[in-house]
Parts: sequence; C-alpha cells; structure tokens
Amino acid sequence: MDGSTFAIVAATFAGPIVAVLITLWYQQYSLSRQARMELFAVLMRHRRNNLATEYVSGLNMVPVHFHNKPKVLERYATLMATLSDLSWKTPERVPDLIDKANTDLAYLLSEMSKVVRTPVDQIQILKGAYSPQGWVDDADRTRNIQSRLLDVLENRSAIRVFAHLLPITPPSSGERPMPEDGSKPETPEQQPEVNPTV
Repeated sequence: MDGSTFAIVAATFAGPIVAVLITLWYQQYSLSRQARMELFAVLMRHRRNNLATEYVSGLNMVPVHFHNKPKVLERYATLMATLSDLSWKTPERVPDLIDKANTDLAYLLSEMSKVVRTPVDQIQILKGAYSPQGWVDDADRTRNIQSRLLDVLENRSAIRVFAHLLPITPPSSGERPMPEDGSKPETPEQQPEVNPTV
C-alpha cells in the first residue's frame, strides 16, 4: 500500500470521527455558554433585589459555571468576603457595607459580561437598574412587622390593649329594661301568670 492509498483510507475513517468530536465539543461549548448567559441575566435582573431567591441561588452558582475564569472568581471572592463580613450586625456599618457590596457586584457582573460577550460597564451596572420604591417600602414594612411580632412572641414587648366603656342609655318610658345577663326581656305574653292565692 503506497502513501496516497494509506492517506485515503485514514481520511475515510478519521473524517467521521473528527466530525463527531467537533459536534460534541460544539454542543458542550454551546450549553456552557447558554448556562453562563442565563446566570448572568438572572444576576443582572435581580441586582437591586438582593434578597430574591433567584439572586441568591444565582450567586451561589457562579463558581460552578465560571470555574475556569480566574478574573470572575476573583471578583466573586471579593463580593463573598463583603457579604460575609461580621460588621453587618452593626447598624452603623450597614450603609457602608451596602455600598461596598453593590460596587463589588458591579465589578463581578462586568467581568461576567466579558465572558458571555455582552460587555457592560461597571457604572451602568451600578446605576442602571430600576427598582420601584414601593418594593423597598413593602420590604421594609414587612421586616418591621416581623421584628415587632418576634419581640411580642419572645416576650420582649407587649401588645397594648385599650378598654373603652360604652355608654349605657336608660330605656325610654315604653321599653322594658334589658336583663343583666344579656338575654331578651320577656314580653307580657311570655311572662308566667301569677295567681294570688292566700
């Protein structure tokens, strides 16, 4: 068998195998890109509502879908360090931590946007989201109610009860007075007859 015949035989067998391998690689690449894009979209959608279940779940999936992207993982680690800071329990530190967490999230989303080939600037991420004030007010009101109810349940606070006496009006001349037990007054037909016996 000469060299050209061997090349033809090798190409005949190798061609379909290479085609299958390329197809499988492309499918894997496509699925990975789609998962990254969906995760990026979820985090962008909920970036102003960081208590949303979708946001928290999405944030936890970043290391899974971007495991081979060191810049994304670096920004993710910075955000996680901010979110895990023990100073969140100190009320005076919360506003600064919120600002830092929002900035860290903007950097993370910006790095993710480069990977999914939809580049978005950090400033646009930080300032560009819309969240109605009504959502914020509702969330604050709900947390306030939960906090006050918890104080009552844990006996740190009491529910105030006010008693108001209702005015009692005397019956008019033709009406019978109401019995003290709350039952209806008896009409003359219902009253038992009293026979005077001696």
